[in-house]
Amino acid sequence: MIAKGVVFETNLADEAYAIVDDRLAPRGYAYLLVNQGRSPLATVIGKDFRNEKIYFERTFDTFRKLVAMSMENVREFGGYGNFFLRPTAIEGKKLYLGESAGFQDALFGFGMRYAMTSGFLAAESVIHGTHYDELWEKEILPLLRTSLANRLIYEFLGNPGYEYIAKRIAQQRDLRDVLGMGYNPSLVKLALFPVALALGYFLKRMRVEDKSCHHENCSCVWCTHMKQQVSL
Repeated sequence: MIAKGVVFETNLADEAYAIVDDRLAPRGYAYLLVNQGRSPLATVIGKDFRNEKIYFERTFDTFRKLVAMSMENVREFGGYGNFFLRPTAIEGKKLYLGESAGFQDALFGFGMRYAMTSGFLAAESVIHGTHYDELWEKEILPLLRTSLANRLIYEFLGNPGYEYIAKRIAQQRDLRDVLGMGYNPSLVKLALFPVALALGYFLKRMRVEDKSCHHENCSCVWCTHMKQQVSL
């Protein structure tokens, strides 16, 4: 997935907004967060990467219509995230953590908890001499598989599906219960995981690749960040 947005200073109180709409963020989500007068506003998209600017403009215009806010010191930002599974997170004496090990949520791209958890497990492995792969496979792998099953479901929802789920969530007293059911392993998600692999979501849909962007002076998020990565 890639994200394109702006960060700025604002007069809004601390708030958080999210929109799921394929017209603004295909197979992803758009968000506006406010913390102590500073805010990011962005779209996170899971397909059609070459049209990122169009989706961001739609997202920007939508939030400006929905939320009355000042915007000072506006700066653009962008980035990408990826998800992958591999048989080991060990290479020689190196233990890979967080997104560098593929520990990323396949549904919405979250990964801070995975980064902290894998860091703890790596430290435990070093201190106690336990096998790092065995630790993360027990604690993290079931959640990664569940997230890939969630991504499979999300790919087929579209705007009608998003609306249906939003209405179901609105009927619940505590959003944490809903999220817990969605993100924790279950028999249904366990059954969907191999289906997601068989359909190629792990090998194709999760890969950030757009041949139309592979040309000189392309300024899309993917090409820009890959050039920065190569220069490092």
